Order: sequence, then C-alpha cells, then structure tokens
Amino acid sequence: MNCFALNTQHKPLHLDNVQGVVALELAIGASLPDSFGAWPVSLADSWNAAAEQAIFDSCKTLGDMARAFLKWRAAELDRQLGAAEAPAIAEDAPYSSRRSIHFFDNEAEAIRYRDDHGTGGWIFVCDDKGEATLFPHQMTPSTILLMGWTSKSGGRFIGATGKILQQEDVA
Repeated sequence: MNCFALNTQHKPLHLDNVQGVVALELAIGASLPDSFGAWPVSLADSWNAAAEQAIFDSCKTLGDMARAFLKWRAAELDRQLGAAEAPAIAEDAPYSSRRSIHFFDNEAEAIRYRDDHGTGGWIFVCDDKGEATLFPHQMTPSTILLMGWTSKSGGRFIGATGKILQQEDVA
C-alpha cells in the first residue's frame, strides 16, 4: 500500500489517514464524514488509485496533493469517457470565483493574486511554512478559525487594507 493511500480499516481521521483526508477535503471543497461508510461511493477508492499511481510522490503541500488529485481525476474522467486527449490544466491558471478558497506557497503570491483579481478577502499565513490561504471576502477571521482551515502552529491574517491580526487575537 502506498504511504499516501487511505487505510479504510481505520477511521478517516486516524493518524494514518489524516494527511490524505485533509488534502481530499481541500480538493472537493467540503468536509467529509467521520466514517468511510458515509463517504460518497468510491471516493476513497479513487484517492487510493491515484496514490498507487504515485501522483502524490512529488507533492510538498496538502494543496499540491489536492491539485494533483483533481488533475488525475480529470484525466481519468476523460479516459473513461473515451476522450482522445485529456486537456492540459495549467498550474498557474487563475480561478476567477470570488467564492473560492485559494492556496499559495507564500504570502506575496496570495497578496498579488488578491490584488490582480480583485477578490478581497482575508489571507491566512502559516507561521511554520509561510504558506498562505486566501479566503472569500464574505468570511471573517472568526469564521475561518471556526472552519478549521488554519494551521495549528499559528499564523496571522492579512486584510485587504493591510490590517494584520495574529491568530491568537481572533476569538
């Protein structure tokens, strides 16, 4: 079994599974139930098939894993539907939705994206790795913390006006 494959003998948030489950939740944009039996049919199987094909081996972040899974699944869908050639998905293709959560390798990329696309919204920057997440403009730092989309190691929020809030100051 590949080290990124989900072990369905344990619960989804078991230590063996937590990394894959969180990356999968990022990919689908939703939280998954606490039991594999309550998951959509074949979701864990699809993730494991991708893991067995080593698509996660070069991923450095959970966001990389989420993107890799979506690309793999799109190519699989094209193959299953008999498409002659799977369309290429550019790594840096902009996503224009103002309701989406976007992941970046660093604070500067997130700020540049927010400015270039006019999305507004708070950016959370992780203290440990410096990775940044841009949240939709409708979400407040309190809401973001309640959703659990921030690093447990701490971090800071950067508002569209440049205001900075430390994670521990938001309650």
